[in-house]
This record gives sequence, C-alpha cells and structure tokens, in this order.
Amino acid sequence: MGSVTTGSGPFGIYVSGRYAYVTNTNAGTFKVIDVSNPASPVIVGSATTGGTPETVYVSGRYAYVMNTGTSTINIIDILTQPSPNIITNFVSTGTAQGLYISGHYAYMPGGFQIIDISNPAAPIAVSTLPSGAGSWVYVSGRYAYTGDSGLPIKVIDISDPVSPSLVGSLALTFIWCLRLRPLSL
Repeated sequence: MGSVTTGSGPFGIYVSGRYAYVTNTNAGTFKVIDVSNPASPVIVGSATTGGTPETVYVSGRYAYVMNTGTSTINIIDILTQPSPNIITNFVSTGTAQGLYISGHYAYMPGGFQIIDISNPAAPIAVSTLPSGAGSWVYVSGRYAYTGDSGLPIKVIDISDPVSPSLVGSLALTFIWCLRLRPLSL
C-alpha cells in the first residue's frame, strides 16, 4: 500500500468513492486525496480552514468540517478541484469535535445544535438542546445519539428539528468512539 503526507497533525478522515478527505489540526488544512490507486494515493486538492479542523463529513458535493478552535463549520464545495472552495463558515453556539449530516441538516453534539444546510451558502441554526452535549453524534432515522468518553449516551428525538427532545440515555462505563457504518477504500 502507498502513502501520502498530509502534515504533522492529521485528525479526521471521510472516504467517499475514489477520494479520502482529511483534516489536519496542526496545519489548519483540509486535503482531498485520490485513493483510486491505493498503491499510489495523490493529493488533488487542499484548502485552509482558518481554525482547528477535526471532524469531516461529506454529503453530495459538499464537505463539512468542524473546527474546534473557532467553533465553526466550514462548508466546502469539493467539486472545484484542485482548489476546494470554502463557501461559508458557520459560527456555532457550542463547541464540539463531532458533526453528522443527514438530509438538509447538520447535527453538532456540543450543546446539541441542529443547523439547516439546505442552502449551503447560508446555513441557519434551527434549534439547540443544551442537555444533549457530547463530543460525537450519530443520526439514525428520527433519533440522534450523542455522548463523550465516560458519559452516558443521550438519545434525542429529532423528528421535529425545530424542537428536539431528550428521550433517554444509555449509561455505559466507557465509550470512546461509535461508528455504526463501515468505511471502505
């Protein structure tokens, strides 16, 4: 297998089709890597995020990058190779490392914020649920699951994005990361 250098602090990765999307917290960058030939991956695009990028999530033609240092979400048009274009920086009300995109909404676990991203150039915060705090989030159907290492997993009903409600929690002794779907190159 081949390798490619993304800097001294790669943190988040999302693989979709022939590309891997990588954030680098030390360099404050977002890289697009063509992994169609695993023996010889190639960086085909890069953007400076202006923060401490951690989580990256790709949906359609956009990448969503959570910057923990600035509490912003960069929405990046990834079809503009070799220079992915940051079309907006959404300033969130909470802090979080995680981010999940489902349909027309972005879900941030820190203060549990739901953001309408149906117009990626002008995202709008539609609700916040302080009791849903955590550093990661996963959405399945009408529920969001959020938590952090050593804390209970909170279950939030998101069927009405304007009015999410905490419906329960799962007490676990330790959890570091939850991934409910496999990644493949």
